[in-house]
Amino acid sequence: MDAPLFLLHLRRSLHPGLALVLVGTGLLVVLGAPQGARDVLRAGIDSQALERGLRRADLALALGLVLAPVLAAAAVRSQRAIESGERLWLLTRPVSRARVAVSSWAGALAGACLWLALLGLAVEAWAAGGGATWRPAGELEIVEPERRGAAGVLGWTSPTASPRPDGARARLSANLLGSYNEVEAFELRVVDAAGAGRASGPVQPAARTVVEVDLPAGAAPLSFELEAMGAERSLALRGARLELFLPATERGGTWGLALRAALVLGALLSLGMGLGAWLRPASVLLLLLGGYALVWLETDRLDGTLLARWLPGYDLPRALALVGEGRAPAELGIAPWLGAALLVTLGHCLQRISLGRWRSGP
Repeated sequence: MDAPLFLLHLRRSLHPGLALVLVGTGLLVVLGAPQGARDVLRAGIDSQALERGLRRADLALALGLVLAPVLAAAAVRSQRAIESGERLWLLTRPVSRARVAVSSWAGALAGACLWLALLGLAVEAWAAGGGATWRPAGELEIVEPERRGAAGVLGWTSPTASPRPDGARARLSANLLGSYNEVEAFELRVVDAAGAGRASGPVQPAARTVVEVDLPAGAAPLSFELEAMGAERSLALRGARLELFLPATERGGTWGLALRAALVLGALLSLGMGLGAWLRPASVLLLLLGGYALVWLETDRLDGTLLARWLPGYDLPRALALVGEGRAPAELGIAPWLGAALLVTLGHCLQRISLGRWRSGP
């Protein structure tokens, strides 16, 4: 690591002009937000927690859409700046090409992380509070769904591989097919093998109905029943998904978003520096930012693929949606970290090769 080169790129990423743009964007979001409580009632979610979640999601999205392209553009231009501005200075220093690439990237990433930390504090300040919530921790299997009793009751069993802690929840989300205007409400009930049961309470139907219910602690298999109430009690469900949610904190959702954004920026900065020496800046930005945008638009089709497992930030849109619901995103696995490391290494290799055009040595 070359300290002067690291500090040079750190200062460049912390440009005062970017601070002014971020402050202006934040003020527009805050001043343009609806005054008073919004109509954010959702099944099993406290309305105040939803309001705080919407504030977090709105501000984080607006600031992220400004920060990421600006930092990526600076990274793309940095290689040409090195060749034109710092070239003579670097030729007089015993710094290898690998150290130049790593130091440049590390300085830019350090600046990006400082921006993310400041933005996280700003998001939490506007959210004005936080409490206990839940985060997704995997899916529960829906085994042998069948109608039970009345026509409007659908039942199934769900085995669990590990003991459920106190405070665990299940979330059922499904698309309703047909007309559901005459359905007054849904209720989700759960009972374990020991007879301990819970109920969600009535939930208003929607095109994509989401209902949550507390789960009994333990590892016993669970029996679920979903009942439709009203004049119409027989509906078709499509794309049903049953997820396990574990206790978390609302503030953890903000920093979960920041961590995912840091992984994305780490990969973008390295690839931008590597590709910026070979392609036009506009082409590199279109390739990197447009590529991520296409992936995020096709998450429904890409779920379960290797790209979904390994691409850093693949689940960022869903994490943002969960924060907007007053929930926290899932914990990051090891695969996104390894994927980010591979992309960073690729960017370093491209930058190191480009430096060899005017600088010899390793």
